[in-house]
Amino acid sequence: MNERIEVVKKAQKRSSVTFLLRLFAYRQIVKVKKMKEFHHHKFCPIRDILSRIGSKWSMLVLVTLDANGTMRFNEIQKSIGDISQRMLTLTVRTLEADGLIKRNVYPEVPPRVEYALTDRGHSLMPLLKELVRWALDNQEQILEERANLDAQEEVKG
Repeated sequence: MNERIEVVKKAQKRSSVTFLLRLFAYRQIVKVKKMKEFHHHKFCPIRDILSRIGSKWSMLVLVTLDANGTMRFNEIQKSIGDISQRMLTLTVRTLEADGLIKRNVYPEVPPRVEYALTDRGHSLMPLLKELVRWALDNQEQILEERANLDAQEEVKG
């Protein structure tokens, strides 16, 4: 009889452990279901739009055109400084395709091409200006923290 009671107790312990494991797994699944998902289905504004306007060169071109108004290609390139002709070409094409800048070609010899912000581009500028302000306000502290982390990694390494 005692053997049977011990077998039942062991089974209960095993089942309670199994129950606890299942409960833990269920809670983890519930947590995962509550988590916000950003999977790319058809159209994801974060991936499709912000990745294009959030690139370093796109933001610099937009800020440059906002600060200077209508500009020619070479003026934009000189204003930014370290952007290659090819990268600037790709950037202005992308921004034009997204309707943020407009390209005006004048039938002259040699041809004159000018770029300017569209209404949509102007509507984006208050947000970009705020981001630029934040970057300027926090740049020093961010650089210090990067240097501290690099120094810590060197000590460990």
